[in-house]
This record gives sequence, C-alpha cells and structure tokens, in this order.
Amino acid sequence: MKKSRYLDLILKVAGFAFGGLLLFWLLSKIELEKTFALIYGIGNNIFFIFIPFFFVSCFDALGWKLSFPNSQREIPYVKLLSFRFITEALLMSLPAGIAVSEAMKLLLLKRKMGVPTAEGVASIALKKMLLGVAQGIYILLSAVLGYHILKQSSNTFLGFSGLEFGVLALGMGMFVIFGFATFALVHGGVAQRFHSMLVKIPILFIKNWLLKTEEKFLEIDHSLKKFNGIGAKKTGLSILSFLSGWLSETLDAIVILWVLGVDISFIEVLAFESILSFIRSVVFFVPAGLGIQDVGYVAFFSAVGIPDPLVVGGAFVLLKRFKEICWISLGYITLVISGTRIKEIEAQTT
Repeated sequence: MKKSRYLDLILKVAGFAFGGLLLFWLLSKIELEKTFALIYGIGNNIFFIFIPFFFVSCFDALGWKLSFPNSQREIPYVKLLSFRFITEALLMSLPAGIAVSEAMKLLLLKRKMGVPTAEGVASIALKKMLLGVAQGIYILLSAVLGYHILKQSSNTFLGFSGLEFGVLALGMGMFVIFGFATFALVHGGVAQRFHSMLVKIPILFIKNWLLKTEEKFLEIDHSLKKFNGIGAKKTGLSILSFLSGWLSETLDAIVILWVLGVDISFIEVLAFESILSFIRSVVFFVPAGLGIQDVGYVAFFSAVGIPDPLVVGGAFVLLKRFKEICWISLGYITLVISGTRIKEIEAQTT
C-alpha cells in the first residue's frame, strides 16, 4: 500500500511540475511588457471575466440535482451549488485533485444531506456519465458548426489536415460510449460485475479487501436501480443543463477575449474551446490543465489568425489563471465555512 501511495504522489508531483515548466516556457516566449500593458488597459472590465464561471457552476449543479431520483429526501439546489464551488476548487488546485474532489462530494452529500455512501457513489457515477454525454454533444456541435474553421486551422495547429474529422469522430465516440455507459449503469448491475472482475486479480490483499466489501458493491447496484426511475424527461433536462455548462465555458473564453479587445466569433471560440476542454479532462493529473491548456490556447489563437497571438495569448492565459485563483479561493472559503476538516477528506479518500 505504501508503495502505491508513493507512486501516486510521484505522479501528482510530476504532473504539477510538468505543467508548471510548460507554462514557464510559454511565458518566456511572450513579451511580458506588452502583455501587462494590454491587461492594464482593460480597466474595470476585468470584473466581467468572473461571470461565466458562475453560470458554469449553476448549470452543473442543476444538472446534478435533476439526475437524482424523486424521493422523500430533499436535494437542495443551493447546497449542491456550494458543493460544486468546493469540489471544483480542490480539482483545479491539487495535483490529481479528481480523487479528493470526488471523495469530497461523497463526504458532503453524507454529512450535509444524509445521503448514504452507496447512493452518493451512484449519483456521482450517473452525473459523470450524463456529463460525458453532454460533452460529446458539445464537441459534435463544435465539429459541425466550426467545420470550416477547424479545416482551415488544421495545418497550422497540427501540421497536417483532418482536424475537423478528428473532432467529429471524438464527439461521436464520446456521445455513443457515455450514452451506452449510462444505460448500462442504471440497468445492468455494473458494480457487481466490476467487483467480480476485480476479484480475479491474483493479488491476495486486493482479493481480501474485495471480499470484505462485496456488500458495498451490491448496495451501489441497488442504489443505481433507483436512478433508473428519473425518467427520460429529467434525463434530457439534466443533459441539457450540463451542455449549457459546457457552452458557458465557451462564453468564458469569449468574455476574456472581449475585454482584451479581440474581435472573435462564438463559433471560432467554440471550435477550439471544445478540444481544449477534452484535453483538460484527459490530463487530469495536471491541475487545471496547467501549461498544456495554456499552450493550446496560444496555438489556436495563432491558427485562427488573431493578431499578435503571443501577446494576446499571454494576457488571456494570465487573466484566465487569475480568475481561477479567485474562484479557487472562494471554494476554499466555502470549505472552511462548511466545517469540513482535511483529516475527514483524507479518511474519505482512503
């Protein structure tokens, strides 16, 4: 167990270090004097950059609320929204923060709403699947609406043609995979089958642990069956809410570019923001896609023909990271107000 924890720590530190070095390399290529002059010139318009993330959080919390089955237990929207602020702060600020973030959701659901652990696991799993379906639709929209933009910028961004077809295939693949996964999750005893598969692993301490926890896996399956009752209407509305959240991320980039004085269309931003959102999801071990996402933005600004892409890209990256630091701070403040202690998070993660 100690060895696996050391490996996990090494991965987290390596991810953070890699992202930090990549961001430092990018900033070393930028004329910082011009970049800061551009930022200073926006004045009070800087306050606009904080608005879209609030809508992202609101839509995400609404989608999560809609994914819960109808029951006598109340699921207050405002509490889910506060959970979102907390868990997103952990996700964006910690190396491989996804594990701590998901554990925190379980802890908050149990402590603040009385949701049993098995039901909490089921709700989070279904939320992830529906969010994945929505992201697939989001990427498909960017592929269809931004087809010509992706085609024209493919050689500049990748060095070869075909980006438009790659994005289309990615969106379709995500929609199909997460769609089938959602259906299987609420209909097929996934947790029990997953447990049966893991038991076959020829490592004694893993086998012993799985045998001890078999009942918990069965409880998760039982809880998932409750979620089958949310119905097609609530499922559709939940996906629509998550899709609205993804589109709000596009608005986030547009607002930052707008305050910097860049004239760019919604479709142009949608075309590259959807790809970068996917990359950010894949490199989960790097906090908030540090460095990787930033280089991606500058590359796309160059590909779509934004004048002086290094200066604009540098200003965009610095503003976006400043905004994230402010929202992360709010998340940690909300965490402190909730009365949750670090030891409780560690125990839940373990």
